[in-house]
Amino acid sequence: MAEGDVRAELLSAGARVFASRGYATATVDDVIRSSATSRASFYRYFNGKEQLFEELSRACFREMRDVIRAFSSLGPVRAHRSEVVSLLARYQELNDRYGGVIRAWTELTGPADSPLHDTGTAAVRALFDETAAVLGEREPQTRAALLFLLIERSSFYVSNKVSRVDPRRLPPTLATLVQRAYLGEGP
Repeated sequence: MAEGDVRAELLSAGARVFASRGYATATVDDVIRSSATSRASFYRYFNGKEQLFEELSRACFREMRDVIRAFSSLGPVRAHRSEVVSLLARYQELNDRYGGVIRAWTELTGPADSPLHDTGTAAVRALFDETAAVLGEREPQTRAALLFLLIERSSFYVSNKVSRVDPRRLPPTLATLVQRAYLGEGP
C-alpha cells in the first residue's frame, strides 16, 4: 500500500470503528485491525485515537458546513425540490461516512472537561450558527437547532438501520418537510 493510501485507510477505518463501537469504546487496536495495517503504521500518522478523531472531526465539519452553505445559497424563492433532495442526500452520504464522529459530537461523549466534549460542543454550535444564518430573522437559533436535529437524527437512524425507512426515501421526504416548514413553501 502506498504511503498516502495507508493514511487514508487508517482514516477510513477510524470512521468505521467510531461508527460501530462509539468513540469511548473504540481502541487503536480496533482501528489497526479494521485497516489491516500495523501499530507502527498507525503511530507514524497519529499520536493516538484522539488525534485520529480530531482529523476526522475537521473533515466532517468542513463537509457539513459546505452542505449547510449550499443549502443557504438556495434561498426560499429559488429552492427547487430536486436541489433540496440532492443536498439532503449529500448530507445522508456524509452521515454514512462520518456517523461515529457525528454521534460523538451530538452525544458529547466523555466527561465535561474532556477535549472531545469541547470539540463536540464547538462543532455543533458552529453548525447551528451556520444553519441559523440560512434561516433568516425569525427565531433563527431555535429554528436552526430544530432543522439541524431533524436532518441529523433522521439521517443517523436511517444510516444506522435503527429505522425501517428506506434510505432512498429519506431525502425526498425530508425535502418536503424542509420546504414546507423552513423555506416557507405551501403544502
